Amino acid sequence: MYLKHGSPVKMMESYIAVLTKGICQSEENGSFLSKDFDARKAYLAGSIKDIVSQFGMETVILHTALMLKKRIVVYHPKIEAVQEFTRTLPALVWHRQDWTILHSYVHLSAEELEALRMCPGYIAGFVDLEVSNRSDLYDVFVNLADREITIAPLAKEAMTMGKLHKEIGQLIVQSAEDPEKSDGQVIQRWWPIGSGQEEWGGLVLRAETLPFLPCGSSLPIHPSINAQDISLKTREIFTHLEPFSEVSGDGEKLVLNFEALKQRRFPPATENFLYHLAAAEQMLKI
Repeated sequence: MYLKHGSPVKMMESYIAVLTKGICQSEENGSFLSKDFDARKAYLAGSIKDIVSQFGMETVILHTALMLKKRIVVYHPKIEAVQEFTRTLPALVWHRQDWTILHSYVHLSAEELEALRMCPGYIAGFVDLEVSNRSDLYDVFVNLADREITIAPLAKEAMTMGKLHKEIGQLIVQSAEDPEKSDGQVIQRWWPIGSGQEEWGGLVLRAETLPFLPCGSSLPIHPSINAQDISLKTREIFTHLEPFSEVSGDGEKLVLNFEALKQRRFPPATENFLYHLAAAEQMLKI
């Protein structure tokens, strides 16, 4: 297009057309439809199976940190390894489909670190081992070169592991080690919610009432009664919060009823995790 018109204006017009209408046309290339390119396929470019093969049960630490919107720093001397690994991590919390938390190549410069600190939770990649001494930058540190995951002292209380996390870790490992499953199947399967609600396990979940399940969005379900995948378990975790949620005083959102949660008498690690999950989802009363 630029060779034909000799002006960037035509290229910008096509870009804006795709951005606003999802389509652009040209004599040279015909029609381009953005709907033909599903963003979720790009999200699956990395391999969850590779992550599990490296860290096994410890993958649940990464899953928990992402669920709680913690700060994850990944180190490896090779930038290619850092980018490939970090690019895949957001898929562990597929229900959010948020890759804006990803900062795959960060330098230990004042300007870049200041920008990073503006983010409440993130995945940041570094090739400088000095970052391992910067515990102010992370809640979870992944030394990819040595295959080690470290939880920072200040994050250990929120990241306390229990039976629930063991179940999640076992599910992730079993699913990832299944040779019949692709990475996409390990993560989830999707279906569109047309009515704004879904019946799951005898409990009706209303998408319009859950702050972490946007109304009209696609939600993960399990493909069969024996299927095990990360999204199903993630969804199951969220269902634990609904019975302890109530409408806030201003009626704008759901907030956690902590007393109701305590009365349920979950194991301490589970109660602690659900509380911090509610905090991550901005469901605590202020």
